[in-house]
Amino acid sequence: MSIEIKNLGCSLSGKKIFSNISFQLNFGELGLIIGPNGSGKTTLLRAIAGLLPVLEGNINLGSLRNEIYLLGHKFSTKYDLTPLEDIKFWCSYFNNNFDENILEVMGLKKFSNLECKYLSEGQKQRLSIARLLTADKKIWLLDEPTSSLDIDAIEILNNYINKHLSNGGVVLCASHTNFYEKPDLIYSMEK
Repeated sequence: MSIEIKNLGCSLSGKKIFSNISFQLNFGELGLIIGPNGSGKTTLLRAIAGLLPVLEGNINLGSLRNEIYLLGHKFSTKYDLTPLEDIKFWCSYFNNNFDENILEVMGLKKFSNLECKYLSEGQKQRLSIARLLTADKKIWLLDEPTSSLDIDAIEILNNYINKHLSNGGVVLCASHTNFYEKPDLIYSMEK
């Protein structure tokens, strides 16, 4: 199984963002999309997730269209909820059992009953990653996943990525930094 992108092009509000993008990423592999701001990294991930229409080309995910989790660069956090309430909600939404250890592993245990509006940017990103881990999806699309994270949190994320890949998952990241030691694919969105 693989993610196969062939001659893909996208536009937003009538403006072409990118064209002629082609690559293949197999399950068990991590791909890194790099490029400057405005080059289309987020647009590419959103198109693969099915949130944006494509102008040209194809996205082939086989039968795994419903196996995608997009971790956006915005936190999508309800600020009046606590991290505990947030994770319980998403476990219920994804029909997965709640594992209290996820908050501890992500360094949020002592903040589990604090409203999310009081969390730091790094803690909000840690909560977003905890939410990703509750989803149990095969395809992870990660948009700037290390944004606001400290070194310890980046190491935790890398460990979970390695576990996901070893279990046959696939990860495609858009990032300004190469936080992952040996990506299987590096695709540059340079114009």
